[in-house]
Amino acid sequence: MDLSKLDQKSVKIMVMLMLYLLENNMTTAQFFQSVTYQQNVKSKTKSQMLDILTSKDFFRLLAERGIRKKDSEHDNLRQFLMLSPAFKDLLVLKSIKRTLE
Repeated sequence: MDLSKLDQKSVKIMVMLMLYLLENNMTTAQFFQSVTYQQNVKSKTKSQMLDILTSKDFFRLLAERGIRKKDSEHDNLRQFLMLSPAFKDLLVLKSIKRTLE
């Protein structure tokens, strides 16, 4: 995962999320549990079940938990975490976890 594609604001958002998770002893799965759902995602070579959430829910939850002041979407971070260019509003939980590692 190439983190150099993240701008400063995206890095700050993810650092704030990581600090929140550490302070509250939570996993990313627990944090996003109320807004994730499983989806069978098929590519040309394989099919897999992924935990998916909408970008709207992602940024809304960050605002509700006090990680961000506004629930507006940050395009750079949304594009980095999105499932694919064909599904710009869907984010993959595994991508969020990898970014935090």
